[in-house]
Amino acid sequence: MYLRWTIFGILVAQLLCGASLAADPAAKINAGLLIHPNSVLQPFAGTAQFVGKPGFARPCSVTVNVTCVQTMPASERIRLEATDAYGFVISPDSVVWNAPVDSGTTLSAQFVFQPQEVGTYQLCITRRLKSRWQPLTELILAISEDGKTIYAGSSADCRLNSIPPHPQRNSRPLTVHFPLRGTTFDPMLDRHFTGEFRFSQSPAVNDTVYVDLALECQIQQYSKVQFILDYSTNLKVSDLPRSWGDEIHLTDSSRFYSGRFWFLPLKSGIGALNLRIVGKRISTSQFDRATTELPIYFVTGDDGKLLLIGSFEPWTRYKDKSDLMLGGLTRLIDVKNRDYRLRQVLSKPDYQGEEIDMPADSVATGKK
Repeated sequence: MYLRWTIFGILVAQLLCGASLAADPAAKINAGLLIHPNSVLQPFAGTAQFVGKPGFARPCSVTVNVTCVQTMPASERIRLEATDAYGFVISPDSVVWNAPVDSGTTLSAQFVFQPQEVGTYQLCITRRLKSRWQPLTELILAISEDGKTIYAGSSADCRLNSIPPHPQRNSRPLTVHFPLRGTTFDPMLDRHFTGEFRFSQSPAVNDTVYVDLALECQIQQYSKVQFILDYSTNLKVSDLPRSWGDEIHLTDSSRFYSGRFWFLPLKSGIGALNLRIVGKRISTSQFDRATTELPIYFVTGDDGKLLLIGSFEPWTRYKDKSDLMLGGLTRLIDVKNRDYRLRQVLSKPDYQGEEIDMPADSVATGKK
């Protein structure tokens, strides 16, 4: 059994971005832009750009200047958001342009953040439009595996391979985060749970690694939630912590879960862990269960030490040594042990197993 992963979706999600810091640093905001035929014309023109030289593990700033091209009777709210970067704090959260907003007036705002992971950050400047956020323009910040800034500027000028944000291999503590949105941007694959996996140390051959889970349910009406951990056969894995429980409510602490398990890499190459959170949703079907998958891949070199860890299979993104996002990590391409098969371990109680073992007449009547 292999991890279920939509390779096509991953390839589609790969953007091409600019390979030089010398590119035009300003992202333009075009008034009257139509994102799609049914979208609303936005009333702003202006620019967004990085201040100074943004980089890994240090404060960074984006300045946004927007000019209103028509009088707006209501207050306007502008924000900067990072796409698919869970736990990425931007301050302020947003800025408000108090009504009325006269034609020809300009709003200037500065947003501050600190990237704690390497990879590609897609930073979108958006405007509040009723119950949703309308995109105005987008910036890209690309940080190589070495922690060096490869690109910072408009997404329109970007030509680099897009790599999801992930921990730098020497990060302390080493933590993998999972936002709500999946990497394929498919509503059917968006997660119902957010979470983080904190590793006691970097995975290395013959070293036991403890993993502390911190999960949060984001969708109402879950019950009988348990875990299934798929793991590659080059790992030795402990039992899972106890299943989440019979009912989860977003209004109390039951929406949070914490637990711990351990694993031991037995040989170098790629290792895979895929935690599946399986629970029952309110439905007319007796067996209607939903699954959120939180996959982790890591690679150890011939010396048994960690080269890369993240929520993506590395060779779907990195294909040759000339990729600028690799930085000095070109030996990742030389790793030979890329093939793996999976085993699984289930948490207890096994709610799925209980349903499967339920007598047929009980299923029909809803009785146990």
